[in-house]
Amino acid sequence: THSMAYQSLLQAAKYFNLGVYNLRKVKTEAMMNQRYEQLASNETDLYEPYQRYFHKAIELLNDQILYKKSRYSEAKRRYYSGDFRVTHHSKSSSQGRKDSNLAEAMEIIAGYS
Repeated sequence: THSMAYQSLLQAAKYFNLGVYNLRKVKTEAMMNQRYEQLASNETDLYEPYQRYFHKAIELLNDQILYKKSRYSEAKRRYYSGDFRVTHHSKSSSQGRKDSNLAEAMEIIAGYS
């Protein structure tokens, strides 16, 4: 069994990945719907403001995806730098192994290296 901290970090990585996945899904669906509406639309006077709104929405979704990815990268950098590590001398080697295993598991779950 793993420690509560380990379980919490794995859970956080899962939620992070789900958040990015959902943002990408929303973005893809919006782009597909926009394309279908573009093909079907004859209302050019309404279409231009809609286009501006759509592009702004996609821009905001991209910002959110980049923000989540940068938060994960920062957390991983801090983890590797030792900010999260326990520094008991008697447990240093086993703690180092746990740290590396945890970091590797988080990379696999979140899908970013």
